[in-house]
Amino acid sequence: MVARLVLVRPDGERGHCRNDGLGTTLPRMKRSAALSILLLVVAAGGQAQQHSTSSRPPALPPVAYLEGTHAADALKQIRAKAGEPFRVLEIHILEHFMKVEVLDPKKQENVVVYNVLGGQIDGPSPFRLRNEHDHPFDPSEVALDKIAVLVREAGKKVVLEGRAPLPTVFIRRDGWEPHASMDFYYSGTRTGRSLLTDQNGEHGIVY
Repeated sequence: MVARLVLVRPDGERGHCRNDGLGTTLPRMKRSAALSILLLVVAAGGQAQQHSTSSRPPALPPVAYLEGTHAADALKQIRAKAGEPFRVLEIHILEHFMKVEVLDPKKQENVVVYNVLGGQIDGPSPFRLRNEHDHPFDPSEVALDKIAVLVREAGKKVVLEGRAPLPTVFIRRDGWEPHASMDFYYSGTRTGRSLLTDQNGEHGIVY
């Protein structure tokens, strides 16, 4: 394939640049003049790319949801945003991320989800329809302010080959239980193990 580029000098003379895949020839224009024009084009493109990069929003600073009261604070924000009655089906808490499945207060056959990252609440987003296996609970009955203490306790009690440094916390209510429970799950090389407590963070067992 032969590509032809027409370059116009300030004095009006037209130069032709042919590229046939074997090299570029400039029979009617000095290479130095053509090179100057090409450098200007490249510089302008670089400035546009730099402007595009600098206009991106900065990344959100991480929030450690397994420490302090960050998880409890996030649930309060979600509750204020969702409205009442506020009933939750499941809460997932990771080191820097949370996911909360909530019954839509306005239409409780619908389940919506809220995601929390960097202190920002995203949602509600449609998730699925409620079914007979769902067992909602009020998260205010769960000792979320004890998350950090319980993570340290789980770290001492759960012994596992190749154990992950931090657990994933699952908070849910099983159908045969009147209240929610907290499950501090660690993954390992071959399997996983958990510290399971009641809603008050008590009577913990490792399984």
